Amino acid sequence: MLRVENLSKQFGGIHAVRDVDLQVEAEQLHAVIGPNGAGKTTLVAQLAGQLQPDRGAIYFRGRNITKLRAHQRARLGLARSFQITNIILPLTTLENAMLAALPARGGHGFGFWSALADDDAARACAMNALAEVGLESRAGDIAARLSHGEQRQLEVAMALALQPKLLLLDEPFAGLGAQESAAMIQLLKRLKRAFTIVLIEHDMDAVFALADVVSVLVNGRIIAGGGIDAIRANADVQRAYLGESA
Repeated sequence: MLRVENLSKQFGGIHAVRDVDLQVEAEQLHAVIGPNGAGKTTLVAQLAGQLQPDRGAIYFRGRNITKLRAHQRARLGLARSFQITNIILPLTTLENAMLAALPARGGHGFGFWSALADDDAARACAMNALAEVGLESRAGDIAARLSHGEQRQLEVAMALALQPKLLLLDEPFAGLGAQESAAMIQLLKRLKRAFTIVLIEHDMDAVFALADVVSVLVNGRIIAGGGIDAIRANADVQRAYLGESA
């Protein structure tokens, strides 16, 4: 589904991502973990098209997408959520999801709003996405009135509204309480049955509950990869991320 070869990004003297190779198989949840400053955000920005790599290549479903912009990748079926909540708070939950559906439907420009309001297909797509995450009853509510956990769910719904082949989720557990995290885990368990997911995450409990495969990023490099048991037992991972006592 996704293959990354020799991906690198440098900011001045800082090598944020260095010679990363990564392969994500279809119908798997592949988690990328690492300590703060490991390069996770830089990596996900390159995968999504918000940031161009200095070198290396990204292949999505066999196609080289390295030079494609973010909206072009979205139209091919690669959808991203953001580490910092990225919704339009004065709009309704439904309106946010309908706007998110635009790239998949070929929408662009600034003259779309009146047409979108009457777009039954976009509305149906958005409502289906909200139903997937359990927010259909909040469709008419202003997004600012949603709890933080519900806003995180809305971000996932906005990614689903793109009708993606792959979900690229950037720390969806950030800022969630214990109850909200448990709800997000259950949501992603449902979604992983239907979508290939790349999960960039710092919450190890969530990763171990969800991931089929884990890659560990430290100082811009992948230092280990494999199943949950292999990652738990890896001494380099314990030292770099989980702690010596893990």
